[in-house]
Amino acid sequence: EGIKMGALVNREQRQDVQDNVNKLIAAGCEALLGGQADLNADGAFFPPTLLYCPQPDETPEVHAIEVFGPVATLMPYRDRQHALTLARAGGGSLAGTLVTASGELAREFILGAARAHGRIQILNEASSVESTGHGSPLPQL
Repeated sequence: EGIKMGALVNREQRQDVQDNVNKLIAAGCEALLGGQADLNADGAFFPPTLLYCPQPDETPEVHAIEVFGPVATLMPYRDRQHALTLARAGGGSLAGTLVTASGELAREFILGAARAHGRIQILNEASSVESTGHGSPLPQL
């Protein structure tokens, strides 16, 4: 009762998520939401976590560590080209998301970032209402 998000695979994965979040925080990211699991609690739950990395160009860990759990990291960018550079900086990730109302920007992002992501989800005002998120790897994503 009261659980609003599914569990991770097991406690070992929960510990891995916690360790990686801790590494990102130690590297200079800030936890804006969540960030700390109750490791003594039953089950393998990790709270939804939002990190902020104020210096993504000077923080290689944010590009090298992909936390496989309910964790996202915000990074500021100067312009479109810098955003694409950051999107590719990890050398490969499971998934990426772009939220935009611009078809031109969506095309530019897909062409510039697709090689570094297993899938890219593009959302706009209309499609975001029906989005199933990255948990459903559909071909159109």
